[in-house]
Amino acid sequence: MKLFNKKQLEHIKLASKDETRQVLCGLRIEGDSTVSTDGHRLMKVTWNKPRDIEDWPANGIKWTKKDKPFILPRSTVEKALRNIPKRPAYPILENVAIGLKDTNGKGPDKFVVQTSDLENTDNVEGKTVEGKYPDYKQIMPDYENLIQEPLSLEVNPNPAPQYIKVRLNARYLKEICTQLEKYKDRSHMITLHVKEADSPVCITADDGEGTEAVAVVMPMKL
Repeated sequence: MKLFNKKQLEHIKLASKDETRQVLCGLRIEGDSTVSTDGHRLMKVTWNKPRDIEDWPANGIKWTKKDKPFILPRSTVEKALRNIPKRPAYPILENVAIGLKDTNGKGPDKFVVQTSDLENTDNVEGKTVEGKYPDYKQIMPDYENLIQEPLSLEVNPNPAPQYIKVRLNARYLKEICTQLEKYKDRSHMITLHVKEADSPVCITADDGEGTEAVAVVMPMKL
């Protein structure tokens, strides 16, 4: 069982709505991160400073200690977002407790998503989405190492400016930026990482409070 903040659930809007691809319609829970994709854009949100689960007011559930990735259905994530108190008495109540539950003594077989406002606790239980989630790490650029060394002025003292022309789907970019706007740091900026015209474009942001978002958009052919 772990706590996840609201930002880690809201990007379910970027997941697929194609019911024939159920795996992509859900939100992948992976350690302290959540992942969503529809095959064209992808977002991963990590909370590096989660609250201590011992502070969580709800109880009465026996959670498994195994921490393996699983996929939550879209409907469950959307319900949890609606159940988060809009004006909670304590900041911890803005979070959602998510974990796996062992109901038959043979290992985790159900997920539990829990929200609370101190007075009431809402538990949503169900089966995780079956199927193999795509290996998104293969397409996620190593954005931290995209900056290349500048050209030596000894070779060309007056180098011509170089530009990279990338064509992106405007709607995908807008929807991603709508999510990333919630991650404003002190400079109120998001960062684009571009390597080549046909390489995935990486967009990053962080809220200065431990939550980091990484989004990937696949370029269109020029």
